[in-house]
Amino acid sequence: MISPEETPFLSLVERESIDGRHPEWQTDTLATPVITNQQIEGDEYAYTPIAATVRIGNYTEIARKSYLISGSEEKNTKAGPASELGRERRKKGTELKTDMEVALLGQQGQRRWHHGRGPQDCRLCGVDYDQRPAWSYRR
Repeated sequence: MISPEETPFLSLVERESIDGRHPEWQTDTLATPVITNQQIEGDEYAYTPIAATVRIGNYTEIARKSYLISGSEEKNTKAGPASELGRERRKKGTELKTDMEVALLGQQGQRRWHHGRGPQDCRLCGVDYDQRPAWSYRR
């Protein structure tokens, strides 16, 4: 029902299982490439301090699309697909996939899980927000 071209980002990113609601990771940067890195033979080493990595994270999000197909509607002879249940399941799966593509590429900020008060507006943030340190987008 949906081709990888319709959700290019979601189709290209790797998927990974996580534990918990707030996965975190570290980012690092490489120095800009130079063409003047030739060293003189026998030269003394000059050490430079290293930069610390940046710790960032995101929150998981639960998405849902609901539908209801009665037993009699599923059993009736149809002019279209053989199974209304299967058709609706595929349709809602496609809608969830396109919703996720928009959410991941969007610029919405994340909202946190409020400990002790339940899952109030727990929302992931798009990849644009993940380019900044974790403290800069926590709300």
